[in-house]
Amino acid sequence: MFSAVSRQCFACYLFLTCVTARGGKKSEKSEKQPNIIFILADDLGWNEVSWHNSNMQTPYLEALSESHGVRLEQSYVAPKCSPSRAALMTGIYPFRLGMQRNAIGRFQPVGLNYSLPTLPLLLKQGGYATHMVGKWHLGYCNPDFLPTNRGFDTFFGQYTHKTDYYTRKLNFWEDSTYYKNTDAYDLYENSSPSYEGEGEFSTDLYTRKAEQVIAKHQADKPLFLYLSYQAPHMPFQGQDPPAKYMKMYKNKERIYQPHLREDRDAVLRAAAISAIDNGVKKIVQSLKASGIYDNSIIIFSSDNGGSMNASNYPLKGFKTQLYEGGIRAVGFVHSKLFKKKKKTKQGKNKMMYISDWMATLLHVARLDSLLPPNVDSLNMWPMIRQGRRSDRLEIVLNLDQDPVAGTWSAAIRRDKYKLIWGQQYLLFKQMAEQSCSQELYDLEADPNEEHNLFASADKQAMKKAGLMRAKLMEYFKLMKTPADPPSARAADPARFGGVVSTGWC
Repeated sequence: MFSAVSRQCFACYLFLTCVTARGGKKSEKSEKQPNIIFILADDLGWNEVSWHNSNMQTPYLEALSESHGVRLEQSYVAPKCSPSRAALMTGIYPFRLGMQRNAIGRFQPVGLNYSLPTLPLLLKQGGYATHMVGKWHLGYCNPDFLPTNRGFDTFFGQYTHKTDYYTRKLNFWEDSTYYKNTDAYDLYENSSPSYEGEGEFSTDLYTRKAEQVIAKHQADKPLFLYLSYQAPHMPFQGQDPPAKYMKMYKNKERIYQPHLREDRDAVLRAAAISAIDNGVKKIVQSLKASGIYDNSIIIFSSDNGGSMNASNYPLKGFKTQLYEGGIRAVGFVHSKLFKKKKKTKQGKNKMMYISDWMATLLHVARLDSLLPPNVDSLNMWPMIRQGRRSDRLEIVLNLDQDPVAGTWSAAIRRDKYKLIWGQQYLLFKQMAEQSCSQELYDLEADPNEEHNLFASADKQAMKKAGLMRAKLMEYFKLMKTPADPPSARAADPARFGGVVSTGWC
């Protein structure tokens, strides 16, 4: 997949950063490094937490975000899961990775470039024990793509984007003429299939496994735990969340606001989100029981906005789109290391991007020297902990071109303005007729993107748009064309006993 030169360069980088880390060990570790717990929800909508919608039952998440917490109300992500996860792991924009167009298909022979250092790998070099529980979705066709080869000491979870919440099977009936079977099993512990927790709701299973990681952790090392739930990713057909979560909404006439459309999926999503709330509560209890809570930092985020059947109200749009509903994530940071019980006001100049977590977490771990060069990652800790202005002046929200299909999609936020140039969907959806369209919004005056400034004669806004287009064209020189190969026959789970397996690319 990658050249010998790339591998040699990566090995050289690892050697140099290890030497740097060892050389700076005394000064960087003069204080105890904090434990880092990063919790990622899957397709959580803006309107699906209790501090944005009082009908939602997420009291523990709300309490954490308020007491010793900072809500991140301008935290941006990619509008699809694999691109966001790639940016989180590498600190690099998806368009520079060639991962901006779509999520990785279950049988596509692609994955996150393994010549790049990842956040868990760098933390591991800096002395952390690194563990992952949950959804990976960054490729598995080659062993080099797997979590335990990307910096995690241990892994328990799924390789692909969505499995049955109870059976861990994924269904691919649409490919029935291509593969021998129409379903496969996807749950692993490290590099071996695991059948633990059969019949257990996956959110509860992943919570339980994360609790075990915390209980077994040796306090002589700092802990990095990445807990990646697949909830509330749909569909839920025949996979209703456990009754204890469904009962929380028994007396609710509606989940969303009265003027919004909703169907039965709304109750199922709400119950699945309450399962996450309960899971986070158990994680915190485990940290306290292990005596490491006071020196821990807990980050909570969604990987993208809610899907079409979810609710991102009052934000416009949904997953796969470049409107705010697809790219602004529910998020917060909680830690007793925040000296005061405070809820930082999130107003102007508080924007950040998911790639910023690399620089931010390396900083809190006192491992700034390990930050790779040429990443798209800024240290947001002064903004988070001290309430300072964000150092991020702009975010490239997407940049992609498909000359064959004649499609173009680019978006950037700079200061209070946001430009969408071309189609508002990622380019897996081909809408060539929109390639020349332009939308410009003042997000301070119009946070819900109701008034396209191109419909007005605002000369200042048009000048801003021109500068933003020019900026995007500068970034275009760095864009990597996505690899979007068809599903591979070699991936057929029937070749591996009905289990989603590596070793076929």
